[in-house]
Amino acid sequence: MTSAARVCAEEAVKRFSPQRALILCGVGNNGGDGLAMAPLLCAHAEVHVLLAQGPRSLKTPEARGAYARLDHARVPVETFRDVTRLRELLADADLVVDALLGSGVTGELREPYASIVKAVNAKKRPVLSVDVPTGFESRLAIHPTVTVALHDKKQGMTASNSGVIVVRDIGIPQAAATEVGPGDFVATYKPNPPGSHKGQNGRVLVVAGGPYTGAPILCSQAALRSGVDLVRLYAPTESTQAAQAAQPDLVVHPGVEPRRIVPEDAPRLRALYGRVDVVLLGPGLGDDRATVEAVTTILGDAAKARVRVVLDADAQAVAGAHPNILKRLKPLCTPHHGEFKELTGRSMPRAEAAQAALATREARRLGATLLVKGPVDFVTDGRRVKANRIHHPAMTTGGTGDVLAGLCAGFVAKGLTPFHAACAAAFVNGEAGRRVAARQGGALVASDLIREIPRLFRAFLR
Repeated sequence: MTSAARVCAEEAVKRFSPQRALILCGVGNNGGDGLAMAPLLCAHAEVHVLLAQGPRSLKTPEARGAYARLDHARVPVETFRDVTRLRELLADADLVVDALLGSGVTGELREPYASIVKAVNAKKRPVLSVDVPTGFESRLAIHPTVTVALHDKKQGMTASNSGVIVVRDIGIPQAAATEVGPGDFVATYKPNPPGSHKGQNGRVLVVAGGPYTGAPILCSQAALRSGVDLVRLYAPTESTQAAQAAQPDLVVHPGVEPRRIVPEDAPRLRALYGRVDVVLLGPGLGDDRATVEAVTTILGDAAKARVRVVLDADAQAVAGAHPNILKRLKPLCTPHHGEFKELTGRSMPRAEAAQAALATREARRLGATLLVKGPVDFVTDGRRVKANRIHHPAMTTGGTGDVLAGLCAGFVAKGLTPFHAACAAAFVNGEAGRRVAARQGGALVASDLIREIPRLFRAFLR
């Protein structure tokens, strides 16, 4: 963050020689970059900081630390209240620094960001965006004069949406930027804050099971071990009976029929969407004709309810037949190579570079985040892509993908973006497999990974 602030401040001074700079800061690490810039710009200009939300809303330790280090006597800080005050600040500024939202944010802008962006665009002041313009690739976005891309140019950046693009190195090793590692878990995972209570730290709804009764148990157990407060399992009655016996911590909702999800289950599920943060759909469902019809309805209902969705296993083939629903859902999908073809209609090539490129193009086309599983996994949201090589050959055993899907859903429910959730889940799942294999010789089963997750949390989240 210090390096990012330094290079952005350097570009601001070199390109604009500002006398009065207004720094607009969000509540994540992009906002932290802006807060860390403020003391550096003070040597060259009068600086005013406007927070999109109050300082108590700052989400990361790094952003909170940057705020605490500000000399408030030299750098006035306000919280956005209304557009009238923002217009006054814009009128007095000869440079606006856009540090509102970074590259991990997807979807259309919400308030207060939408109002801030409209006001900035209307005033037509010189704008320097940090890493990516706020609202990048959405219908409403800031129109920067210059974008300082940190480490590398982000996919999709053009002169029309980013202005002059300046790439600056901030000391990130290339492997750290392109491959999944411990930092993808440690730097993004959000432990429960002190004083929180049940329901504030993630609620997952798993819709799974049918001909396979083990899959709903494994993915639900993994979601529980992700650190969420509550996991609900909606499944055919035989699957819920098995799950309740195996894991009493689950809240189970028996379906209409004993061995398959059917269209009559969809109305029952609608009542649950408002009570959860994410829906995991797919493990163990099978491809019965009635189940396919049910999944189609469930996908449409989830899009209307605007609930976040993780798609796994058989649900992905159904989703691939409905690209318009997919674009509304913006889901996290976890296909292996066969499921990738069912989801996208495209076969995975053999070369790793070609796999990464194809996955990225298809994620962008579908509006989804993809975790494509294979000898090397690829995680992409259509702009960024990371390879994951952290796993063990013994993890070809059945059920490890169900564990991965449960972790993805849990991490999304904990507040991670789909991209960061997929990277963190890929690391935790793969590292758990490597540790189990090292300890017991490689003869592992999927439930071994679930038992390893708490040990891994203890090792990395001290």
